[in-house]
Amino acid sequence: MEEDTPFAGNGEVLDLFGQMRPLPPTTRRVVAAGATIMQEAPDRADFLHAILCQVGMPRKATPGRVFERSSGGASMMLEAGKLWTGRTWREVPLPYGTRPRLVMVHVSSEAVRTRSREIHIGDSMKDFLIALGIDTNGGARGGPAALGPCRVSIDPAAMQVWPASGMDS
Repeated sequence: MEEDTPFAGNGEVLDLFGQMRPLPPTTRRVVAAGATIMQEAPDRADFLHAILCQVGMPRKATPGRVFERSSGGASMMLEAGKLWTGRTWREVPLPYGTRPRLVMVHVSSEAVRTRSREIHIGDSMKDFLIALGIDTNGGARGGPAALGPCRVSIDPAAMQVWPASGMDS
C-alpha cells in the first residue's frame, strides 16, 4: 500500500496517537474482502430495482404483518404471507435480514439478464440455494434454513413498490 496511508501490509493500522495497532479480526476480513473485490472482475453484474435500493426491506425481525417504508418519492409495502402445511395455513413472519435481500437481488438480476417477467429459479430448493451461493449442507446458516421461515413473493397482493407519481410512471 502507499506510504501515506494509515495501513501497514501486516494487518495493522495507525491509531490516533501514531501507534501501530492490530486490526480486529472482523475488520481484517472486511478489508481483505474489499481488496479481493477491487482486484478481481466480477463473473456477472447483479441488479436491484432503484426503489428497493432506496427504501430497503427490514433489517431485523419486525412485529406485525405489514411493513411500510417511504423515502423521498419512493414507497414500499411488504405483507407477511401464509404457507400451506398440507393441513392448515400457517402464518409466516415478514422477511428480514440479508437472505431475503439476496433473493431480491437474484430475482431482479435474472429479470434484467433474461428480459423476462418469468424467472426460472431452479428445479428444486437446492438448485435455488446454489444459485444464491448458499451452502446446501444444512445447519443454522445452510440449506433451506438459510432463508428462514419466510417466503418472498413478488405478487401485487404481497408486495407493492411504487414511485410517488403512481402506477403510470
